[in-house]
Amino acid sequence: LMLLGDAEAAQVLNNLEPYEVQHLGRSMFNVADVSKEDVESVLSQFTKRARMRTTIGFGSASRIRAVMQHALGVDRADTVLARITPPTRSQTLDAL
Repeated sequence: LMLLGDAEAAQVLNNLEPYEVQHLGRSMFNVADVSKEDVESVLSQFTKRARMRTTIGFGSASRIRAVMQHALGVDRADTVLARITPPTRSQTLDAL
């Protein structure tokens, strides 16, 4: 949260329970004196690891389907996906 602007951080806090805000606030004070170099190092490591694990930009449709099926079961996931899956690029071009 300390890397976000005030308005963005406030939006996050507005979605938390009071005890969560208190816990998070305490944690924010605990990291308030971390050096800029340490922050940059941690963010760099996070970004590197996220890139290794993410499907954003490639294969995301199959990842979304797998997560939905795991969470909802195949039948319910297929129903939800039928409602929310955007048309493929070729379908969009065909419509034009």
